[in-house]
Amino acid sequence: MKIENSNLSALHNEEHFQFHTQFTNLVREHTAEILKISEPFENSYLPCYQRENESIKLILKSSFTEILQKMDEERDRVALGLVQVIKAHINHPEPEVVKAAKRLKIVVDAYGKMYEKSYNKETAAIYNLVQDLTGAYSADATMLNLDNWIAGLDNCNQQFEGLEKERYLELMERTDLRMETIREEIDPIYQMIVERINALIIIEGEAAYARFVEEHNLHIEHYKTIIAQRRGRAQARRDKEENENNEPGIEI
Repeated sequence: MKIENSNLSALHNEEHFQFHTQFTNLVREHTAEILKISEPFENSYLPCYQRENESIKLILKSSFTEILQKMDEERDRVALGLVQVIKAHINHPEPEVVKAAKRLKIVVDAYGKMYEKSYNKETAAIYNLVQDLTGAYSADATMLNLDNWIAGLDNCNQQFEGLEKERYLELMERTDLRMETIREEIDPIYQMIVERINALIIIEGEAAYARFVEEHNLHIEHYKTIIAQRRGRAQARRDKEENENNEPGIEI
């Protein structure tokens, strides 16, 4: 019996903090004195854990993930509305309007479902679409009274891109840098404590450590599953983007 290895570097900041929180609580439950790790746990590990606790609060407070998601949902709504308006005009009673709508439908169809793309790909797709609709196809767009729709979509896209690249991203980089330093401090201390416990198990036997090790290994297995699932999703996303890049363009 031993405490299993943990790939702490693969954990996101919130996951990393939660991992150490569970370890801290487990040690307190079984007591550092009984586990014979009082000195490194109290004097080295806990001060680092408290600094990580303070840093993660800063990151969560400054997190722009939710804001980005809401802004992305807004530009998705406008993009979808624009596409629906174009398609609705295909049933317009005036033949010239129908012809314009059909031309524009070919244009928007060439970009696929923009609102299902990754953030960066959607930003680029919307930018290019706006250029098409205000350039080569501006007469058709004007015939369908799409100017406000196009301007609104362009505005949403610019706001999203600016938010992602500038203010909040810089703030996150600063807090992430602080977290990176703390993680580099606490993880080796954790590993040292684990090695000590594993050595004590060999020297003194499993009895005093069995329940602690079993519970902690369950936590470790939980985070291994999270990492594996994330890597699977990342691979699926890369495969999807590769397929999108390899798709033949539609000639207009």
